[in-house]
Amino acid sequence: MVSAIVRFTLLSSSILLLAGCLTTGAEDDWLARIEKRLLPLSNSKERDAGVKVDTILIHFCSDVVAHPKRPYKYSRIFEGFASGGVSAHYLIDREGFITQMVELDRAAWHAGVGKVPWHPDRENRLNEFSVGIELMGMGNLPEMTRFMPEDRYRLVKPSDIGYTEAQYKSLRKLISALRRKYPSIKLDNRHIYGHDQYARGRKNDPGSLFDWASIGIEKTW
Repeated sequence: MVSAIVRFTLLSSSILLLAGCLTTGAEDDWLARIEKRLLPLSNSKERDAGVKVDTILIHFCSDVVAHPKRPYKYSRIFEGFASGGVSAHYLIDREGFITQMVELDRAAWHAGVGKVPWHPDRENRLNEFSVGIELMGMGNLPEMTRFMPEDRYRLVKPSDIGYTEAQYKSLRKLISALRRKYPSIKLDNRHIYGHDQYARGRKNDPGSLFDWASIGIEKTW
């Protein structure tokens, strides 16, 4: 993680809570305190007028293909987004630190081609209606061999596979704050789901190692 980024931690929010500063009406303020390192505007767009944000899409990201022994260096991952012309609103590192990469009033380039059965009108258009959250993590061997050969995957430390409890804690807090900002986001699998659900057969993140129950959601489809 680059030293220039002052990272927002759960400890910070705990101190605010104890001080009586974090109240129901201050959730937007909580979001505003998250450290920003914004991607170029060309990596996102203004949301269409009148769009109602009601979905959170969860992803994983890493630099494992090029650096299996050190797959989570922040600067490389951020540059991958910037140069690749893609984006998400938030990035959560292995220690649970959150960085905002796209303003919430903009549609990030994170969902791409896909669909859900209850919104046929949103086919290939989920970016407009969603908040994208990236977790530094990766899937199991079958999920990752579509990106890299098995011998490279075997170089990854077991502790770098899957997700950390610190990430789940931060993700729960972030989801809670986003749901207060956007009341149409319900805590269920029709409003919060994975890229692998939206883009079946094309994407496999966050994958089978992601613990949906840890964020209070039953995976139903």
